[in-house]
Amino acid sequence: YQALWQERVKAGRWQRWQQRIGERKEAGYGERVSEIAAELAAHFAQGQDYVRAVKYHLLAGNTALQRYGHHEAIDHFTKGLVLLKRLPETPDRDQQELQMQMTLGAPLYMMKGPTAPEAEAVYGRARELCQRLEAAPQFVPAYLGLIRYYGTRGELQSGKELGDKLLKLAQRLEDSVLLPTAHSAQSGMCFFLGNFTAARSHAEHATKKYNIQKHGPLVFLHGEDPGIMGLTYQSWILWYLGYPAQALHKCKEANLLAQKASHPSNVAHVQIFMAWVHHLRGEIQETRQWTDTLIAFSTEQEVP
Repeated sequence: YQALWQERVKAGRWQRWQQRIGERKEAGYGERVSEIAAELAAHFAQGQDYVRAVKYHLLAGNTALQRYGHHEAIDHFTKGLVLLKRLPETPDRDQQELQMQMTLGAPLYMMKGPTAPEAEAVYGRARELCQRLEAAPQFVPAYLGLIRYYGTRGELQSGKELGDKLLKLAQRLEDSVLLPTAHSAQSGMCFFLGNFTAARSHAEHATKKYNIQKHGPLVFLHGEDPGIMGLTYQSWILWYLGYPAQALHKCKEANLLAQKASHPSNVAHVQIFMAWVHHLRGEIQETRQWTDTLIAFSTEQEVP
């Protein structure tokens, strides 16, 4: 019925109706507008009000992220980026795109991994927009995504150079939220380059000023929690430095923190490290138990 009805309505009239329906629902829901953000995005897109359509795709994507609906979030952010291309290039439009690209980066990282071509394209574009807008604090998610991309591909020197820039930026801004994140990223790069002493120092800095209320929500923007990353890196580093008991202790600390933060990707990340540390310690039964736990949890929560 809807298809037949739409065929008999002229395009201009259909467009006006969609716009009016969107405006009426927007006004009707008021402060509860996030409940129908996806619906409003569709109405305004069909009404060719692309500014509001982008706004509601971003809101719908963020709402989906809060419910761990990563595939749904990716879909909304991708549609929003397509619509942004229809708007004239202005600083405001670039700012909107930067926000959309950076928010898209986290679910892409969680669902497809840091080496996915889509992730590289997103973070590369975000970095380009940051340079154009000279938006210093917004560099952080873009840099983090590229550091993970280079690190996982084995392009460690490129990742380390970006890590240096990220840390200098966080220090220059004297930002207590960004510093643990920068130290956590640099710890990973130093570890994989074999510089365990520097890696340990950065990991300890990442956890020293960590606060779960302040830093826990960063997982939705960055794709990882700097406190949990700092503790798990310490567990690996301590084993390689010859402290197997301390390594396991740090992993247990990370596990307690991940359970408290309760974000699925954090929990799965720690379970991987628990299995690895037991494996390195030659504890086969414990390794098997943690890998079984990890597989069951990741299947249930759809963490790839």
